Parts: sequence; C-alpha cells; structure tokens
Amino acid sequence: MLSPSKKYVWATARAQLNTTNYGYISCFKLKEDGDIQTKLFTIPTTTTSGIANAVAPAFFSDEWVAMADYGLGYVQMWRFTEGSKPTAKAVARVDIADGGCCANVLWYD
Repeated sequence: MLSPSKKYVWATARAQLNTTNYGYISCFKLKEDGDIQTKLFTIPTTTTSGIANAVAPAFFSDEWVAMADYGLGYVQMWRFTEGSKPTAKAVARVDIADGGCCANVLWYD
C-alpha cells in the first residue's frame, strides 16, 4: 500500500494458518518516478495473522500504519519513524473479541 505522501510503499508477508511462524512488515522508499529507491526495513510482526495479509497506511500521515490479525481478532497500530535509521514499531492494539475478526483495515474520517 502506498503512503499518503507517495514516498513510501508498505508490504506484509503474513497470512499463515496453523503455524508458529510470524510474518513480516516491510517499508520501501520510492523515487519520484515511483520506482523503489531502497528497502528501509523488514520487521517481524507480533503474530502470524491467520488469513490477514494487508497493511493500511493512514490517509493523513506517513507516520501511522494499521494491520489486522484475523486469527486472534485485533487491529494493531504501527508507528513509522523516519530518520537516519527508519523503523516501525507496534504501539497500540484494539482487541475485537468476535472469534476472529478482520482481514483488512480501513481508515475512516
């Protein structure tokens, strides 16, 4: 998914059922023409995610990204920090106790 500034593209490799292997979230910096300039990071996610494999950058800022976990039933917020060593970190989680929610996330205003 493309960030609102169009400077970054986010990707995940998750969606694993019946395993203990966690997935990954990655961010790539883009050139002005849209080609990938460099991979900024690939970080292990906190769970396998069940069938969920989507990331949703906020529409209002490059700083925030959300992703869901279908298997455990939650939406998690990640904070992107740009700088000399760009990174992202899971900073908040909303549990949705319905037996397995959400494969995708939508920002709503």
